[in-house]
Amino acid sequence: MKGAKILIYQLSTGLLGRKRTLRLSPEYLEYENKEFEASRFTRVSKEDVLDIKHSMSWIIWYRFYVGCDFRIDIRTRENGILKIRFFSYFSQNSASQKAYDTITDYMWDFYFKDIVEDYRQEFAAKQELRVCGVWLTAEGAYFAADGQLTAWPDVAVKEYEEYFALYNKHDPELNKIIEFDEWESHILFSVLSQYEERSQEE
Repeated sequence: MKGAKILIYQLSTGLLGRKRTLRLSPEYLEYENKEFEASRFTRVSKEDVLDIKHSMSWIIWYRFYVGCDFRIDIRTRENGILKIRFFSYFSQNSASQKAYDTITDYMWDFYFKDIVEDYRQEFAAKQELRVCGVWLTAEGAYFAADGQLTAWPDVAVKEYEEYFALYNKHDPELNKIIEFDEWESHILFSVLSQYEERSQEE
């Protein structure tokens, strides 16, 4: 997207850890994940991104919610997995959650949306796709433990905070729970959601 702004964040690595820089551009991202001054940053181009997963969990001290643990993992063609970790405590929690939402939304808009579209086009062309342990075909989806096919009219998806459920509308015991902190989970959820939207429009 032409003219899109570059985002720069100083992310806290803990109560005593130093802050690390994350720079997001429509064409690439850079993260300060190394200690040596000469090569502190790892740069990943948009074309190098294969998958992204992310999650947030609460930090609890003696039953009190005191902070947040944010995790973003990026699978790449060249560098393996780039792990972005940052934490917030007490009064910083609200601002850090907002930053996390902005970062993940940005990654969706500029890196991940095109990945999902490639998977969607592959499914449209081949009428077959295997992703996140689920097999999608022209007839429906195979996700049940017994390998049973659920026809498309009976396929349902329900989103929760940390996972989504893929199940048969008429037999909910035929289901699969997929955590959002699994590789390809966001790809599968997005492909299924887009498929549902298009089916309702037709």
